[in-house]
Amino acid sequence: LLADATFTRWSKIQSLPLVRTSGTQNGATLDTFVFNFRDTWRVSLGGNYKLGGPWTLKAGVAYDQSPVPDAATRSVRLPDEDRTWLSAGAVYQVSKNDKLDFGYSYIRVKDADINNNQAATGKGVVTGTYNADIQLIGVQYQHTF
Repeated sequence: LLADATFTRWSKIQSLPLVRTSGTQNGATLDTFVFNFRDTWRVSLGGNYKLGGPWTLKAGVAYDQSPVPDAATRSVRLPDEDRTWLSAGAVYQVSKNDKLDFGYSYIRVKDADINNNQAATGKGVVTGTYNADIQLIGVQYQHTF
């Protein structure tokens, strides 16, 4: 069995100034991206099962919180929301020093509402909902010396 809990202090990132680094306006702040991130947790549980012979099966689930706090602070640059991961795979031991690892993950991203009003700064208003599902497939070869 495998388990993990990870705490990330995203709240350290509240904003990001975009500063010119050359030319006549060197050092001038061109824009500031406001994030107002919150701290998050990622928790996961999984397992490996050694079959007879060269095969090992593996599976797991994870819940990953988004640092984006709400629809008003959600940016079109980062329309992030909480995610649930479902993963499965297998490892084939080709020889004493060689392995082939196959993996698949399905990531369900919670629908992310956005109501970002930047009309006061001349940037307009973005209102709507983002939705996404992600599928990852991986193959890895490992040789041990």
